Amino acid sequence: MMNWTKNKLIDVAEIVMGQSPNSSFYNSENVGMPFLQGCAEFGKTYPNTQVSTSQIKKIGKQNSILFSVRAPVGKINWADTDYCIGRGLSAIRGTKVEQNYLYQYFLYLKERGGYSSQGSTFDSINFDELSKVEIQNPEEKPEQTHIAEILSTADAAITQTEALIAKYQCIKTGLMQDLLTRGIDTHGNIRSKATHKFVVKNGIEVPEEWEVISIEEFASKSKYAIVDGPFGSNLKIIHYRPSGVQVIQSGFVTDNKFIPKEYLFVDQAKLIQEIRSKVETGDIIMAKIGANCGTCAIMPDKHPASIIAGNCLKITVGSNNSNRYLEILLHYLYANGKLDNIKSTTAQPAISMAQLKIFKIPRPSKDEQLRIVTALGVLEKTIEETEAELSKLHSLKTGLMQDLLSGRVRVKIKD
Repeated sequence: MMNWTKNKLIDVAEIVMGQSPNSSFYNSENVGMPFLQGCAEFGKTYPNTQVSTSQIKKIGKQNSILFSVRAPVGKINWADTDYCIGRGLSAIRGTKVEQNYLYQYFLYLKERGGYSSQGSTFDSINFDELSKVEIQNPEEKPEQTHIAEILSTADAAITQTEALIAKYQCIKTGLMQDLLTRGIDTHGNIRSKATHKFVVKNGIEVPEEWEVISIEEFASKSKYAIVDGPFGSNLKIIHYRPSGVQVIQSGFVTDNKFIPKEYLFVDQAKLIQEIRSKVETGDIIMAKIGANCGTCAIMPDKHPASIIAGNCLKITVGSNNSNRYLEILLHYLYANGKLDNIKSTTAQPAISMAQLKIFKIPRPSKDEQLRIVTALGVLEKTIEETEAELSKLHSLKTGLMQDLLSGRVRVKIKD
């Protein structure tokens, strides 16, 4: 096997820096050439441009690597046709290195953050800096081609898995709609109006067997079943300690999942003082204030003693109902904008606890709630397993890039 070489980009590729045409020449009628000002219209692999221009200044030729020279520096796409490129882009074509290899090498550099930048207002990279980017490659082009093929195969597997997850997510959206409006009868079938009776209760159409009640009625009969966290002088910086009782914050609740970030702590005395805000396993935590207000998640099993902060709400569900059913329902209502009318927007979005308590929701029997949870859980498990597979593929691709694009591991050249 021959040696590897390291060169400046300008020595192995042609670089075209973009130049923007006058905006008066822009159009949406496909007159002239599709135009890209920067990477805003980049897709996963190819651009999705909406604008054309009849004034052509700089061209990114078909099969060029379209490279973002302004924030975010280094984002790339393939040019699937000729594009007029603006100041935010450059177009790169290999002259002494295989194009597919060069594309993979830029992905590798992006992951490593291997670009210089300048500018006090926004990050950028100019022609001189881009020209000096170092490209390491095997001298023989067949080896470059083989490396690119291996990495492209990994990319294809990632793309297929992402598409599968997207498909499952679409199925989940439809299934949630069916389960939370029609439910599952005792025979395991989703109801339809052709076979079951539906009625309107408290303004909501539901199967005849269901009730429509307030969230407060759905919650447990505990005095502190629906409460918010301590606010104002009840919880200030002076109350925080290096360790102790964890404080649950609204930022921990993301997309129906409980994902802790950085904990704050109070002591046991503060927990006793704010006992109404104590959170236990199985409680539903809802973000009360901020852009994500209305999102919720269940407190995980075996979580240590905690209280919620003032930007959270807690809902405790009794044994006669399913906390998971309520969490799924609240997530569905949030995703479809159904909780918007119980939000105030005086300073920033916030859920009204009083309005939340009286908010009407459909209530199947406890047995049917569990059937709904189980049916959705099967699909969610499939999604989680596929997401785990996607994570493995990303790790595999990263490892392959580190090995193959550094020359640490060599590949045999195909005959």
